[in-house]
Amino acid sequence: MLSPFECSMDQVLAYLGQQEHIAFSVRGRLDGNRYLPRQFPATFPILVQLHRYPGYQQMVGERWLHWHDYYELVLIVSGSGVYQCGTERFEFHAGDILMVDALKLHGVWDVTKEHTALCIFFHSHAVAPAGLWMERGFLSAFNDRSPGVQPKIKAPAVNADVWNTFGKMAAKWFGETSDNRDLLGLKLSFLNLLYALRSNVEIHDTFIDEPPEIRASRENQMRVILDYIAQHSHEKLPQSEVAKIAGMSTSRFRAFFKATTGWGYAEYLLDVRTEHAARLLKDTARSVADIALATGFSDQSHLQRAFKSRHGVSPLAFRKNHMGETPRSE
Repeated sequence: MLSPFECSMDQVLAYLGQQEHIAFSVRGRLDGNRYLPRQFPATFPILVQLHRYPGYQQMVGERWLHWHDYYELVLIVSGSGVYQCGTERFEFHAGDILMVDALKLHGVWDVTKEHTALCIFFHSHAVAPAGLWMERGFLSAFNDRSPGVQPKIKAPAVNADVWNTFGKMAAKWFGETSDNRDLLGLKLSFLNLLYALRSNVEIHDTFIDEPPEIRASRENQMRVILDYIAQHSHEKLPQSEVAKIAGMSTSRFRAFFKATTGWGYAEYLLDVRTEHAARLLKDTARSVADIALATGFSDQSHLQRAFKSRHGVSPLAFRKNHMGETPRSE
């Protein structure tokens, strides 16, 4: 039982470890442009879930990087590994807090066998429904970190206010039935948690002034861009062509794509092609040379270099590692 007044990290993690966890996997949930959809309750548009990740050893790395248009706050309850958000890659351990930027490609890069986490998902309008400057300050730990500050707070650096607010919110959420939850109290606890996080993260002096309609426009543009790349990655796809589809100049598109996803355009396109090649290597009997041409690489050698850089093995070695799955002709 958590104290209603003061909680330590060990108390919070122990309490969460005793609660029921949802077995979660991204397998089969991502759409063609790596978007991970979620349904939010209309009455309380915030999801609080305890996840365990069976089989996640097979679902790490670039193939499982994904994005979404809602925020994600993660408290690592047990286990450790490596996480990637945008192009930043860093270790995580029990007690660490991750702040996943909406729209950035992210995912677990490596993980121990036993890994559980408390995940809180929410749209910006759940915190700042009117888009007011002051309300957006609750999102400072996500949006306004100083350059070079990772989206992670290491457990030893988390202050007592954060553990107290985590504890109060957890006790309310898991200690009450879904029909008897104090939603106003939960919302207040969540806002207090976001406010407490600000003091644990180095942030700019001012909040990012992005009206809700501008953010919605960015989200729509990203869907168009990533969908177009997914459909045409096997073709010659210069940055200027995708910029035109997005209605931007090439220079503006370059900055927009990097700022929004955390990836450079060429880097992302190479990743999409490499993972498309990985699927064909695993699921078909086509030759490496044929797959290279079918996925947009200039030749087999180009695919070999890209594949080894990302997967650590050659295409043929990758196929051999997946020999348990019967290849099929397309």
